[in-house]
Amino acid sequence: MRQYTLTYDVAGSAEDKTMNFSALSLDCALEVAKKSASGEWAELQEDGVPVCRMQLLDSSGVWRVSGIKPAA
Repeated sequence: MRQYTLTYDVAGSAEDKTMNFSALSLDCALEVAKKSASGEWAELQEDGVPVCRMQLLDSSGVWRVSGIKPAA
């Protein structure tokens, strides 16, 4: 299992929330992230490496997921 870290904003709070969890695959981790993140954006890391940023598009629960390019 891989280790994941999800960081996301919390409405009405000045601080971001961080959640650590294990998942069998990136697909499973994304499902956990979509269900767990409660703000307008989130960032997912796999084993300490940034994987993607997610943005909640509307109240229907649709997320836009974009990859993060590693620094050169």
